[in-house]
Amino acid sequence: MENFSPYRKSVIADLRKDREFALHYLKRSVEELNNPEDRNVSLRGIQNIIIAYGDLDEIGRAAGISQEALDEALTALHESDHEVMPAEAA
Repeated sequence: MENFSPYRKSVIADLRKDREFALHYLKRSVEELNNPEDRNVSLRGIQNIIIAYGDLDEIGRAAGISQEALDEALTALHESDHEVMPAEAA
């Protein structure tokens, strides 16, 4: 996480501290994934959740996101140029 901007570090810290914020943040990221104008922002949002929580499963269920939508989000992230660093490395 040392290479992240101060803003991004702050967002990830906020996600870790405020679960309700994290749930809303993940929902919006998944909802906007298919919008070409917002795709990179959505992928970064999904990546931030993974960094903050380690994966999407539990928080995705809590946010009411279907497993299919989570799988699509992970596939899109994997196919993008975004690298994901697990929570333990952050």
